[in-house]
Amino acid sequence: RPSRFGMFYDESAGVWSTAGMSFVSGDEKHVKMVSTHMSYFASVSVSAGCDNVPLSSRVLDHCLVCGGDNGTCSGCDGIPNTGRNKGCSGHGQCGVSTCSCLFNWYG
Repeated sequence: RPSRFGMFYDESAGVWSTAGMSFVSGDEKHVKMVSTHMSYFASVSVSAGCDNVPLSSRVLDHCLVCGGDNGTCSGCDGIPNTGRNKGCSGHGQCGVSTCSCLFNWYG
């Protein structure tokens, strides 16, 4: 989804940049930024990743972690949100993709 971000014109490099600028707040029409320097500033509407960085490719994984790899909610089967935990219900040991029962435990 498009969001508003601030940029400044870097005269020495001849390009627009976000270096030295921090996003404070904003919506589709307004933006409030903090800058470490004086320059010409502009507001632009661009897509942002889940990290709220302009043009970032970061997305939420299935565990709702920004830029994650689904590891925080994947069970022993390696699939997110199946309910199969890595602790194997306390009666097993997580192998490559399945739980192996401990001695004297079955199922």
